[in-house]
Amino acid sequence: MNSTKNIFQGLFLAGLLSFGLSYTASAQSFNTTRGLGMGGTGTATVTGFQSNFVNPANLAIPQRTKWSIGIIGGLNPDAGGGLANISLYNEYFTQGTTITPELNMQIADRWFGSSGNTYKEMGFNVDIVPFGISYQRNDWAVSLATRVRVLGNIGMSRGVFLTSTGINSATFGTPQQFDIGNETVAFAEISAGYAQKVWENNTQNAPGTMRVYAGVAPKFLVPMHYHSVDVQSQMRVQDSPYLITHDFTYEIKAVGQFAEDMRRFQQERQTTGQAPKVDGYFDDSFNDFGELRGSGLGIDLGATFEYYLDELPFQSWATKGMHRLRGSISVTDIGSMNMSNSAKRFYHSDVFIWDGFDVNQNRLNEDYDSDFGAYFNNVIADSIGNEIYMNLNAEELSAHKVGLPGMFNMGVAYDVGKLTFALDTGAGFNNRGTNSTKMYLALGTEFRPVNYLPIRVGMKTGGNSSTAFTAGTGVNLRNFEFTFSVLSVPNSTKYGTAIASAFSGFIIRF
Repeated sequence: MNSTKNIFQGLFLAGLLSFGLSYTASAQSFNTTRGLGMGGTGTATVTGFQSNFVNPANLAIPQRTKWSIGIIGGLNPDAGGGLANISLYNEYFTQGTTITPELNMQIADRWFGSSGNTYKEMGFNVDIVPFGISYQRNDWAVSLATRVRVLGNIGMSRGVFLTSTGINSATFGTPQQFDIGNETVAFAEISAGYAQKVWENNTQNAPGTMRVYAGVAPKFLVPMHYHSVDVQSQMRVQDSPYLITHDFTYEIKAVGQFAEDMRRFQQERQTTGQAPKVDGYFDDSFNDFGELRGSGLGIDLGATFEYYLDELPFQSWATKGMHRLRGSISVTDIGSMNMSNSAKRFYHSDVFIWDGFDVNQNRLNEDYDSDFGAYFNNVIADSIGNEIYMNLNAEELSAHKVGLPGMFNMGVAYDVGKLTFALDTGAGFNNRGTNSTKMYLALGTEFRPVNYLPIRVGMKTGGNSSTAFTAGTGVNLRNFEFTFSVLSVPNSTKYGTAIASAFSGFIIRF
C-alpha cells in the first residue's frame, strides 16, 4: 500500500511541476500539442495513447508504426475565464487613473455587466501524462495511459469587485450580491483504451473507401485532494442613519488534514466561546496534499468515420498525396469520485447589522499606544469575526462526491497532401476547472513543408474565454516526437483571457 501511495504522490508532484512550466487555454478535455496548435481541435486528429482522453476511437486508425510510448507523454496546463480580464485591468489600473466610486461602477459594468448578481470565474486545469503506451493490430488497438490532474476555480460577484473603493452607499445603496467561491480537486487516473474498426467497404485506401472506428477507455480514479468554499450573501449600505446589512450563508467542504484542522478550530471556538487566531493555525493543513483520498470510476467514448476522396483536379507539391476526410464524436470524462478521507462540511448563516462602534479610548491609548488601526484589527474586527462569521457548524460525512468535467465534442478533419484542416465544436456538462457549458468553435490547419516539421496555426472562440489564436511546431519524426504549441488572447474585454503553451513530452514510436 505504501509503495502504491508513493507512486501516486510522485505522479502528482510531477503534475504540480508541470504547472510551473506552462498554461494553456482548452477547448478539448485534454489538449495535445497538435490539437492546441490547431486552435484547440483534436476530436478527429489525435491518435496514439493520447486519444484515450480525447477520442478513444482514433486508437485504431492505422499509423506508420505499431507501438507508441510516451515518457511525460503530454503536458497540458490550462487557465482562463471571465474573471481574468487583462485588457480591462490594463486599461484602468495601470495608467495612474484615480479610481473613484463612480468610475469603479463603470468598470464593474464593463467587467461583470450591469446586473447586481453577476458572477465571474477563472478556472485552471493542470494535466500531465507521466506514461502512456499504445499498440495497434490490423483491425484493433489497445492502450494504457496514466494522467495526473489538478482542477480549480475561483470566482466572485460584482459586489465583491465594487469593494475596491470601499463599502459605502454610493456603490451599495441598493442591495448587491456579495458572493465568493473557490474549489480545488486533484486526482490521478489510470486509463485503459480499446478501439476497433467496426466496418469498411474496401480494404484499400482507394477513393470511395469508407471506414468506421469505435473506441472506449474506462478509467480508475484516485482522488488526492478536495476543498471548496462557497459564500452566498447580499450587502446593503444606508445613510442617515449609517447602517450596513450583510445577509450571508456559507459552506466549506474539505478532506484530510485541512478538514481535521477546521474541525479542531470549530471545536475550540465552541468550547471557549472565542475563535482561535487564524494566523498560523492552518500552516500545516496542506502538508498531506497528494495523499490517497478514496476512489472513483470514469469513462471516455468515441467514434470516427473515415472517407477517402479523389485527388483534386489541380495538383501541386503541397496537395499531392492522400486525400481523406474524417468526422468524429466523443464524450469524455463521464464519472465521479468519492472523497472519503476525513470528509467534513462546515456551514453558517446569519444576518450582520452594523451601525458603527464605540471606541474604548482608555484601551486604545494604553494597550495600543493610540494606534487606531491596530485597535480596530485586534478588537473590532476580531470581535465581529468571532461573534458573527466564525460561529461554524460542522457535519461529518462519509464522502464528498465530485464529478468529472464531462464534455461532448464533434470534429472534422481533411488531409490533403501536406496539409490538414480541422474544425471542432462542443460544450461541457459543467463548469469545473476550465470546462464551460458555453459552446466553443475551434479551427486550425497544419502544414508540413517537410514531413518532420509541422507548422500549425488556429483560432478558438467561445468556451471560457475571448477569441484566442494559436500556433505550434517542433520535430515529428517517424520514430520520435517533441513538439510544442502556444496560445494568446489579444483582447479579453468581453469574455476574459487565457494564455497557453503545451508540450508533447518525449514520444517514441516503433
